[in-house]
Amino acid sequence: MTSSADSITTLLFDLDDTLYHPSSGVWQAIGERINRFMAERVGIPAERVAALREQYFVTFGTTLNGLRANHGVDPEEYLAFVHDIPLDRLLAEDLQLQGMLALLPQRKVIFSNADRAHAQRVLQRHPLTGFHQQTRTRSLPAGADSARNGRRAGMRNHRRPTP
Repeated sequence: MTSSADSITTLLFDLDDTLYHPSSGVWQAIGERINRFMAERVGIPAERVAALREQYFVTFGTTLNGLRANHGVDPEEYLAFVHDIPLDRLLAEDLQLQGMLALLPQRKVIFSNADRAHAQRVLQRHPLTGFHQQTRTRSLPAGADSARNGRRAGMRNHRRPTP
């Protein structure tokens, strides 16, 4: 007799705030970089950044999509800027997590809303590369509305604004 667990062939993991602890400071550091980008690169007055960031998140699904739609921001420039954070100070090797993942025989796929470069940097700093077979990152066509696409897939925004 096989159990339902035996029929599970693939495990899906969210990278951000799941495969590393939310208290690591990664999202706080990215949030600070988003605010700096909006003020320094886009020229939005600092006192308006927080409200506008929230408005873009609610309306467009991500701050980036709002900045693209309303300010013509280049996604690659934005992502390179906001993900330029000191991962070496924020993430440490997690031997307990690695041990747990090693015990799971299923194929492992890691997902991230971040771009591939950031996901790879996190995975290099937080060595999980031997424990998964694939990393999937958000890759939407230019002009795509990620909030609308996420709702179509049954997902909802349920936490703080993301890049």
